[in-house]
This record gives sequence, C-alpha cells and structure tokens, in this order.
Amino acid sequence: MEQQTISSHIPLFSIQDESILSRSLSFVILLGLILHFDEGIYHSIENYLKNSNSSIHLLKLKTNLTHSDRMYSLNEILTILIKWLKTSNINSFIIQRLYSYYLLELILSHLQLLYSPNLQYTSTQFSSENLQENLLYLQTNSSNLFIQQILLLNRLLSTTINSPIWLKNRCGDFLTSILINKNNQGIRQLFQIILDSTLPNDRLYTSMAQILSKCPKQLQPEEYFQCIKSQVIELIHDKRYMPIICISINELLKKYRNLVEKEIFSVLFQPLISCRNSSSDFICTEEQLEVFLNDLSNLIIIHPNEQIRIYLYENYSNELINIYLAFERSLSALKMKYFNILILIFSSIDSIEYFEKLIFHFQYLPLKYLPDDSSNYHLIVDKDLENNPEIFCQLITKILFSLENNHQLIIKLFLHLLQLLITTNEISIWTEQINMKQFEIMQILKHIMEYLTDHMELFIQNIDDTIRVIQVDERISLPRSEL
Repeated sequence: MEQQTISSHIPLFSIQDESILSRSLSFVILLGLILHFDEGIYHSIENYLKNSNSSIHLLKLKTNLTHSDRMYSLNEILTILIKWLKTSNINSFIIQRLYSYYLLELILSHLQLLYSPNLQYTSTQFSSENLQENLLYLQTNSSNLFIQQILLLNRLLSTTINSPIWLKNRCGDFLTSILINKNNQGIRQLFQIILDSTLPNDRLYTSMAQILSKCPKQLQPEEYFQCIKSQVIELIHDKRYMPIICISINELLKKYRNLVEKEIFSVLFQPLISCRNSSSDFICTEEQLEVFLNDLSNLIIIHPNEQIRIYLYENYSNELINIYLAFERSLSALKMKYFNILILIFSSIDSIEYFEKLIFHFQYLPLKYLPDDSSNYHLIVDKDLENNPEIFCQLITKILFSLENNHQLIIKLFLHLLQLLITTNEISIWTEQINMKQFEIMQILKHIMEYLTDHMELFIQNIDDTIRVIQVDERISLPRSEL
C-alpha cells in the first residue's frame, strides 16, 4: 500500500507494522550496501545493530569478503534499489523513507563503484556512465536533502582519521560543483541548507566562509572568481548571508588581492573608483551611495575584517575624506553614518605615519552632494568648487580624537607636527603649496592643543618625545637670538 501524497497525515501502518518495515529496510541497506563498503568509509555495522554478538559475526563476514565479491554484491543490490526508486511512485511511503534515511548510503555506494582504488582488484566491469546518471538522478530528485547529506559526509570525513583520500576528494568536488553551479544559486542553496539545520553563530559563519574562500584544486583562481563573483555581490545585500560573505571577502583578499580588487571591489567600491577616475561630472545617486555605505559598514564591522580596513585607508584615504567633505557641505542625514564608518576604517591605524601621509599628500576633489529638482541627492563633480582646508583640518582632528586608545597617538602626532613646523627651514618637506600645508599643520596643532590643555599629563607620559622636540626648538632658536 502506497502513500499517495507525502503531505497526508493519515497513518498507513500500525506502530508494529511500521517498526517491522523500518527494521526490514535497515537490514536491506546493512546487508546489501554497508557490509560491502570499503574500509574507512564512516559507516560502521555497530551503528545499525544493538546486538554486539551479531555485530561481531558480521564484522568477521566482512573481513572474509574479497574486493571482487564486495564490489559485485554492492553493484547488484544498488542496481535493484535504483531501479525501484526510478519506477516507483516518488511519493510512496517506502521511497520517501529510503530518501530520508538512506540517501547517504546510496551516494556512498555510487562513489565507491566509481572511484574506489579497490576496483582494480575485481574483474567485473561497471558502467561508469550509468552510475553517473544515477547520481545525477538522486541529486535532482532530492536536491536539498542530497546537499545536506554531502555536507554531513564532509564533516564526518574531516573528523575521522582513517577516511579514504579518494572519498574526501570526491566530496570536495561535489561541494565545489554546487558552489559554481551555472544557475548562479549554488552558494545561496548551500548556505541556506546549513543555516536551516543549525543555529547561526560566529564559528559557523567562519566555517562557511572558509568553504567559499578556498579555490577548488581543479580550477584556476581566475575561473573560480568568474563563477562566484555575481553570487558574492548579490548575497552581500542579503542580511541572512551577509556575515558569511563579508568574512569570505576578507579571506579572499588575503589570498587573491588582485582578483578581489578587479572582480568584487570594482563593483562594491564603485563610488570611490569613480571619484578617482572621474570622466564625467556625475559620481553616483543617493541610492547608490546608500548601498555603498551599507556594504562598507558591513565589510569593516563583521568579525572584524581588519584586512579590509587596512586596504581601504592605504588605498582610498583621499577619496574617503573627500566624500566626507562633500557631506559636510550638505544637509544630508548620511553624514553621521559616514563619519562612524570613517572612524572604523581609521581605527586600525596605530602609527602617525599614516596621518602624516594623509596631511601632506591629500588632494582636494571638487565634490558636491546636492539635491536635484526632485529633492533626490547626487554626488557630483563641481570644478568651480573652492577648497576648504579648515574643514579638512577639523575632520582630521575629529577622527583622531574619536579613535579608541588614542592618547599616545595624539601626543605623538602633535609633537611630530610641531617639530616639522619649527624645522621648516631645515628640512625639505614643503612644496609649492607651502603656505597651504603650513596653514593645515597650524590648524591641526591648534585643535590638538585645545584638547591637550585638559590632558597635560600626556606630555609627562611621553616625556622622551617631548624633550626631543624641545631640544630641536632650542637648537634652532639659539643662533637666531645671538644674531
């Protein structure tokens, strides 16, 4: 008697009948498949039998099987089971039970008949094409369950010492084929199954990111990026998968910096790139800027992605600061959000060299963030815009004061800029913009001095640096006084 629909709640068997059916199926799988598995495949006979004496007898029987007998018996029972699966009503109770409880055993049987090294010891020839078709049939008719079983197998193989290498490789191949599926939904499908089966946490996110950030052996990194880039960019905007994608991008950046820049950052950081290489007066719309800020915020907050923060301030400090200056001249509600993002980016700086580089090499960009006739904001280039170094200096000190554990950085930068200022005639730091740079340094020194007035103890905590600056000042002042 078959169940006509899997959603029916009408019981078809008594409890006793269902127990008999369950045990019968279990023994069919045990005697027909599991008994003939290669050594090292994770299933053990003890998992199927509670009677230890029976387990011992079956283990002895398995030991006496030749590789040829093992392969032949496995193929025979598998042929019958697959034929039954293909010709029966897929909604039948028994078929659904086979899929639900024994799909992994069916997968393992196929893999052994296709890839086991012990195939060389048998004279029986198996149809590789047939077995591949059967695997595809199982995958197609139980897609999510199939992936779930492959994930389970992958976890079991990684935690078992004597797992066969060939089986680990084939399991990895399956996961790769799912990730790079041509329907561009493989990553979503794989991650959805994992998240549906367990509670999300940082450890799980990291483990899933490791799967995505590892280039398969059979692919070149360039090929792998072509397969995953559109999925990565799509899923970073999905709250459920965003943490995994952000961690993955950080890991990929460590291994394949050029590819991440070319294939992923070129899309996610488009406003920054447009500011740098602007060929028109238009940079981006308000909507595009909001998406960019959300992506930027997620990338630097999650887990925390130190690598991406460093990449941003080393490569795009100029553009990041100029966009804020455009916000500063507007009434945009995004200004505060963007400032908090800047603080996160620059929070990885622990040396004054980066601030010095920013001050001396900063290039003003004529950016404006203005509404159009429909009150929709746009970030644009206005070549007639005049520079405002005072706002720039206020922003630099504002960032400096907002960093955590910033006291040592503040005093060191103050003393360093003071030393540069008083030794202007002694070193060649100035360019044709000497007046502008002097003004910026003096403005920054003024803001820092206002802060240090209430924190004089910082000079004492950094007494060596303070004394060195005083000595420099004395060496310069003495000759002049003698004149």
